[in-house]
Amino acid sequence: MRSSFADVHDGICLGYFGPFESDQDPDTSLWLAAEMAREDVAAEQAGGRPLKLSPVWSDSPWTGGTTVLRDLIFEQRTVGIIGGMDGESTHLAETLVAKAHVPLLSAVSTAKSVNLANVPWTFNV
Repeated sequence: MRSSFADVHDGICLGYFGPFESDQDPDTSLWLAAEMAREDVAAEQAGGRPLKLSPVWSDSPWTGGTTVLRDLIFEQRTVGIIGGMDGESTHLAETLVAKAHVPLLSAVSTAKSVNLANVPWTFNV
């Protein structure tokens, strides 16, 4: 069972599941956009609880991705996940958020089958 968010954080932790290390890699464009949005929110908050964006990724989502995403959700106590760069990684994230009851915002995956499981906290933009 996840403990109360307020018990473990001074701010709000939002997870990011996708490539994030090289600003020259086109796959990191979603990370750069998420970081810019976080900076905009931080500028508007002035005195509120800070928003932390915690990135994780594995080039092999079904092996290493499971572990890093699980740790992101259960150890860092994220309140939601942004990510899934393709159908495979989004399906992986979907299986974990379904068990943890945290929302998943999939901004770039075009896999139509992601929503077939009717997981109510998976959102596609």
